[in-house]
Amino acid sequence: MRCARAGWYGLIAPARLPNDVLAKLSAAVSRGAHMTEIKATFFEQGIEPQATTSARFAQLIRREIERGTTLTKSAGITPNRKK
Repeated sequence: MRCARAGWYGLIAPARLPNDVLAKLSAAVSRGAHMTEIKATFFEQGIEPQATTSARFAQLIRREIERGTTLTKSAGITPNRKK
């Protein structure tokens, strides 16, 4: 079986964070991710910053969980539960 995976980083806020606070946080992170100095630091580490909305990031997380679950099940990987 072939499996291509890519790593990602993101900022996760508490559930039910007020929309106005989320909007401010999102805008600040987006501004920072587009600053020349910060982008250069990311690129030096092989990271390509990509800003997105909180809804799309939530979709990405759900998709990644589904992919990981499918992959581990198809590979027969199970948790090692210690008693």
